[in-house]
Amino acid sequence: MAFDVLQTTVEITGSNPVAEYLRSEFSRMPQSSDPPDVIIGVKPGFTSPPDVGATTNGNVYASDGAVFIDRRISVPIRSPKDLVHNYVGTLGRQIRVVPLKDELRVTIRYDPRITARNVVVREGLRCVSRSYIYRSLNLAKVILYNDIEPLLHQLLLDTDAAFIHASGITFDQGTIVFSGWGGAGKTSVATQLLENGSRKLIADDLCLVCADGTAQPYHKRVQVYPYNLDESGTKRTMAGRSLPDQINWTLRRSLFGESAVRRRLLPDRLHPVSDKTRLDISALVYLTRENRQEIIHERATIENVTSRAVSTIAHEFDTHVQTLRALCAAEPDVWPSIVSYLSSTRNVYEQAFSDTDRMLVRIPRETAPAELAEYIEKNVLGGA
Repeated sequence: MAFDVLQTTVEITGSNPVAEYLRSEFSRMPQSSDPPDVIIGVKPGFTSPPDVGATTNGNVYASDGAVFIDRRISVPIRSPKDLVHNYVGTLGRQIRVVPLKDELRVTIRYDPRITARNVVVREGLRCVSRSYIYRSLNLAKVILYNDIEPLLHQLLLDTDAAFIHASGITFDQGTIVFSGWGGAGKTSVATQLLENGSRKLIADDLCLVCADGTAQPYHKRVQVYPYNLDESGTKRTMAGRSLPDQINWTLRRSLFGESAVRRRLLPDRLHPVSDKTRLDISALVYLTRENRQEIIHERATIENVTSRAVSTIAHEFDTHVQTLRALCAAEPDVWPSIVSYLSSTRNVYEQAFSDTDRMLVRIPRETAPAELAEYIEKNVLGGA
């Protein structure tokens, strides 16, 4: 299956649970029959690091334009938990990136123990997981967040586009991008505002923005916690799920709190989604939690919001940023430096949001999602 991320066609290959889940993550993206620009092969089983090539720390190697990244995880036996990890497999990976004439070929290898254990072990780990997913699927999410998306961002920068850590909604009056640090309220705000049926989701977690001031839907799975959802949203999230799944949700929520359980689901199961390919951005709203008594909002300069947004995406892609640091020290001409990676990101943001409304919303730390959404509805959207 190949899919398009703007002008980049991506194909994920592999006949294993990790690859299959990754393909399902992008099943709502525009499908493509064009030859892929990026082929991502996902395979069980680690390989030996290269014998040659520049390296700084023994984890990142560069040779003849190819890059090998060793993200295997060693777990010393110090506790019963460590014994479990060594039995069921770690979430470590190895990534090899090779530029060919017409495509970029990426190979991601993972610990084969992840998928090799018996049914009892797999089901037991699933039942205690806060996402109620198999460990192989949790690994797929780690690969998506830490390996695939930061690399796609790096490629998008060459086309004057970028990911921004944000949720986005569109409606008749325009498209609004809600950015902010993790936990600021982006998903909660979008979820609450989408209860108005005339609005549609364009992205959650990461939004695709272009230097020409447009955004494109990025429909991977949505990750929601109980605090993101009202009663109807909870019903849609849990509809059709098995009894053990529902018990996991109820028990973890009641015993450990609303941050202790979550679910990942395709976006159109929870929200109406936009299928338009390019949408004009009308506003960027940056959400920040502070020690204060009441919510306030203010107009923000382009320098202010882009600085915040760049810092936020650098945090989200921190694993990749650390790789760029090591790689630049070993072989600076293979991949962009951290400075280049982040300055190019800033340039895209500055151009994308230069002609839009820009607001900074300062939120008390304990503000509930419903209260925040009501404030945004009244003071930012103006009832649109």
